[in-house]
Amino acid sequence: MNIEMSSDNRETDIMLKEIVVDSEITVRPLMVDDSERIFEILEADNDIRSHVGLFGDCDTLARLQEKLADQISHGALRYGIIFDNKLVGYVGIHRNPDEKDSIQYIISDFLSSDFRGRGIMGKSLEALLSEAEKNLEIDSFSAWVEESNPASANVLKRLGFAHTNIPHKDSRGRTNWDYILEVRK
Repeated sequence: MNIEMSSDNRETDIMLKEIVVDSEITVRPLMVDDSERIFEILEADNDIRSHVGLFGDCDTLARLQEKLADQISHGALRYGIIFDNKLVGYVGIHRNPDEKDSIQYIISDFLSSDFRGRGIMGKSLEALLSEAEKNLEIDSFSAWVEESNPASANVLKRLGFAHTNIPHKDSRGRTNWDYILEVRK
């Protein structure tokens, strides 16, 4: 499937490139062709759908392909995490439309359960956030972590995110905690 981008945001366009993290890990913009592998990961761990809003309603491969095509066509900052030449996860950032006093980007991510605990997500996030700081006007990053997911909280803490002690209830009634990373200027 060939997708033509309609983004007119030069900052965003600069970010739509491959980022080599190390000899095993690359973070690159998602392609519609990645849909099958992402769908495999979602099917193997259905809990991901309920935690990563972008994929919440992607209960069929066709819906996932449609959603990714739409995201790509609008220049969304959605990336695949590649480990040893295999797509193993996702990380995306998008500007928080509710934040009026500063420029904040929200992070969403997941990693296939087969690849957790190896430092892949931490390295991938660190590389992507570094590129975002260089190329985007940005004041802070934000991420919500469900209280029953200490591994994700630990990744954020290692990257310098601060727990805000601000709880949020999601649509399923679960408590999520907000983590913030102020961008160094």
